[in-house]
Amino acid sequence: MADHVTQSAKKRARLDEPGDSAEQQAAGAGERVARKDPDFWFDDGTVALVARDVEFRVYKGILAEHSPVFADMFSLPQSSAECGTRVPVVHLTDSPEDVRHVMRALYPKKGTISMFHDTDKPSYYMISAYARLGHKYQIDDLMQKASGFLKAFYTNDYDTWYRSEDFQPSGWSRIQTIGVVNMARLLDCPTILPTALSTCCTLPAKMLLDGMQREDGTIEQLDYEDLARCIDGMRSLTQATTRNYLRVIAPLETPGCRTRAACEIGIRKLLHNAELVAGKHPFFECGGLAVWMTAEEETFCQLCEKELERRVRDEQRITWRRFPELMSLTIEGWVTEEEQG
Repeated sequence: MADHVTQSAKKRARLDEPGDSAEQQAAGAGERVARKDPDFWFDDGTVALVARDVEFRVYKGILAEHSPVFADMFSLPQSSAECGTRVPVVHLTDSPEDVRHVMRALYPKKGTISMFHDTDKPSYYMISAYARLGHKYQIDDLMQKASGFLKAFYTNDYDTWYRSEDFQPSGWSRIQTIGVVNMARLLDCPTILPTALSTCCTLPAKMLLDGMQREDGTIEQLDYEDLARCIDGMRSLTQATTRNYLRVIAPLETPGCRTRAACEIGIRKLLHNAELVAGKHPFFECGGLAVWMTAEEETFCQLCEKELERRVRDEQRITWRRFPELMSLTIEGWVTEEEQG
């Protein structure tokens, strides 16, 4: 599951005696030498953050302003040695890739007009770093940015979800939804879970079990309970899809239809489309039905096509109200009063 943070987060980051750089300190101690980060190394920086083999020379005042964890860390007694160009060194357990995303937010470059300059289409790795390190170091702005983006996309609003083109943010891969589930748990955003977990249900079994690779190459997996929800959810979602589909393709009695015989033939064709009848997901598969109807545009009259589309939406709305239940979840306030009506 995603990294969890304890109250001892500040203790896990080690504050070393001041030195010219972590690179020089490591060399003197015979340790692996850290390399300077090309983007976040300020000559007048006041603290060095070392993540694995990468050193970030930044300003501790900005870190302390955004993070009470760093503020507490910097309040600890430090060496009274003459500093000059010497700065204290903090060793982090985070990956340099994650730290770099956070640095971009806290230390924006020239031409950036806001703290979050890359928010139109943020990468999965950026949002993941904001969520996990924001939580770990109690940087509220990062957590709010991550949770806000995830809740806007992995929504509890049916119409918003229905309009989604590929059921994941632009540029994200479906397997990264494993990380989305873990972020929802970490940030306590339960309304994200039904759509995110159900998307995980569409992954091949081995991919679901093996987990996803983070930016630094480490593997992230679902925890045991959420993995069990996905396994059970695959069956529940298939049953819901079949139920919806069979109700959608019930005999048509559309008022005003002048090609009833042809439209009835179209219904029979749909009935024998096993891929759609036994689909994996009650919301993914509606796209398959729309594609089929487009390819067979001469099969249905416009009135019957609109009737089928109406049926799809009606059945999906019914399923949407039960979405948490299908994924073995209980979520208060899942649907709006309008949707309940």
